[in-house]
Amino acid sequence: MPAFADTFRISSSASHWLISSSSLLAVRLPGASGAVDELPVVAPKGRWGVAFDYAQIVAGSLLVAAGTNLFFVPNNVVSGGVTGLSIIAHHLFKTPVGMVVLVLNLPLLWLGWRFAGGIRFFVRTVVSVMILSIAIDLTAPFLVPPTHDRLLVICYGGLIDGRGSCFGGEGRPAAPTSLPGSPTATWGSGSGRRCSP
Repeated sequence: MPAFADTFRISSSASHWLISSSSLLAVRLPGASGAVDELPVVAPKGRWGVAFDYAQIVAGSLLVAAGTNLFFVPNNVVSGGVTGLSIIAHHLFKTPVGMVVLVLNLPLLWLGWRFAGGIRFFVRTVVSVMILSIAIDLTAPFLVPPTHDRLLVICYGGLIDGRGSCFGGEGRPAAPTSLPGSPTATWGSGSGRRCSP
């Protein structure tokens, strides 16, 4: 199975489909039928579990920063979300990408703390955003883009960015989530499944 951050499984009456929006790939899983069973999160418990979660958050943030600085920013390619808006601001106004990521995430952090996941969600997200912002700005002068071919930039940048996002979301979930309107579709860290088998 492909290992992408935004991969999710959808259950139908006859078969399962593995769908990855980052690669626009849909693959029928062989021999699959019935409801989707969530894959278990294999993580240590207690203090080691918390350290494991934060290590994944740090590794994911560093991977996203590397993908951003190696592929997206130097090649004028925009990724999605706040990082993409930050890259646009960088090319228009010459602002530091990491600083803009931090500033644009501030209202989102407050909304997430207030309405989404409470203090645990807030602290983990603050750690992720701070490391991402600092790493983007500190590593930018030292990372040299390996290629300027648009297709390779999009492929490699998307893979590194997706894997980094996956690492950051693989900690033990705070609460289960599901695709709106479809109770059998799940994705991300809230579903309790891994990005790769």
